[in-house]
Amino acid sequence: MKLKNALAFLILIVFSCVGEDYIDDYIAPSIRITNPILSIEEGSSFQLQAKFFDTAGDEVLQPTFNWTSTTPAIITIDNQGTIIALQSGNAVVIV
Repeated sequence: MKLKNALAFLILIVFSCVGEDYIDDYIAPSIRITNPILSIEEGSSFQLQAKFFDTAGDEVLQPTFNWTSTTPAIITIDNQGTIIALQSGNAVVIV
């Protein structure tokens, strides 16, 4: 009986979990504009701010963004995210 108990204990030790469990929950990387606006007056400017989050959901510090406008005749945007409204109309900013 002692041999049976010792064998069971040995098997338990050999097949028990050792170390940390790793959960691989994938999160899609995302870019979030943290101060969005819906409208801006002609001739005005506004500084957009964005944050990038990696596949673990952690914020990446100091990422490089490429900013564009779907209609540059209406809104222009520079590499720092500053938009300038040139005329009335609709445009979408893409980062």
